[in-house]
Amino acid sequence: MFVREEQRLPDRHGQYETLLVSAGRRGLEIELVPAELVRLSGAVVARIAG
Repeated sequence: MFVREEQRLPDRHGQYETLLVSAGRRGLEIELVPAELVRLSGAVVARIAG
């Protein structure tokens, strides 16, 4: 799964073992487990709908 800065992760992002995110250069991606992406980006994970 590829994630861009302006995209939201699917509701069930935990279902993926790893995610590929842009490394800031065209054609360069970094593969991370979802927990590392949350930690490195400082994201807040919260349930917003029931």
